Order: sequence, then structure tokens, then C-alpha cells
Amino acid sequence: MTLARVRALLVVVTMAALAASFVLWAILRDSQAKDDPAEQNCPQGAVPAATAVPEPKNMKLNVYNDTDQRGLAKRVAGQLKSRGFKIGKVGNDPDPDPVKGTALLRFGPDGLGGAHLLRAYFVDADSEPDTRRKGASIDIVLGQQFKQLSTPSEVNDGLRLLGDPSPPAGMC
Repeated sequence: MTLARVRALLVVVTMAALAASFVLWAILRDSQAKDDPAEQNCPQGAVPAATAVPEPKNMKLNVYNDTDQRGLAKRVAGQLKSRGFKIGKVGNDPDPDPVKGTALLRFGPDGLGGAHLLRAYFVDADSEPDTRRKGASIDIVLGQQFKQLSTPSEVNDGLRLLGDPSPPAGMC
């Protein structure tokens, strides 16, 4: 190898090393790659909530009946399962307080996005967020006004109308 080629190779290797060093430095100092902005702006005492809306296959639902209709929870759980949801517990509502509306969604911070999705399936459902609840599972309590699940096209329209999930009081 001639001296000119060695010198050119040395210049190319040096430039590549400088470029790699610059890229590494830029990645390490990137302010956009820091922690989740929701956690950074979370007021004291508030719990960070998962606002991403999951796919039905990634959600676990407990379906409870709070009506006089026998087998309603089992029937609705079957319909939800056929739409891709994972079903956990099915039965009568363990909470003695009656649900007078369409449905009641009980969830914790990790279930916020999923509860948002379920609002499109259960029109006019009430929410009962619990900042102490662990996990992403969601309880659906079928109330006295429940008639049927929304159709797939109604779900899509409902999601457009609902917009993005927003954390309730105590969550951020």
C-alpha cells in the first residue's frame, strides 16, 4: 500500500470515528428521549395513568350483572369475547350499590385507556376510577338501563366522538 492510500484511509477512519462520537453524544443528550411527559407534569399526589388505548386482545374484562335479568353478564361476556376481549370474572356485582344507568366501568390508572375504549361499547356508561387499583383489568357492571352492546360501526363512530382519553381527578 502506498503512503497516499494509508494517509487517505487514516483520514476516512478518523472522520468515521468523529461522526460516530457525535451521534452517540447527540443520542445521550437528547431531551426528547427523557421520561414520559405525563409523569414529569404530574401534580403531587396524582397517579400517572396509561392513556394509550389498547387493542381488545390486550384487555382483561370482568363482567358483572346488577340487573334482574338472569345470565346477562354471561351473555354480554360472550359477545365481548367474540369481539376479541379477554374475559376474567363473570357473575353478579359484588358491590351492593345499584347501577341505575347503562353500565359502570371500574378501573385503575393502568386501565384508563381501556375504559375509554369501552365507553364506545357501552353508551352513556358511568366511570368509577380508583387510583389505588392495581393492574389494567376493568370491571364492567351492567346496569338497569343496559339494552345491548354498540355495533362495530357505532363503536368506531363513538371513538371519534369521544376523542382522546383524559385522566380523571387523582390521575394524570
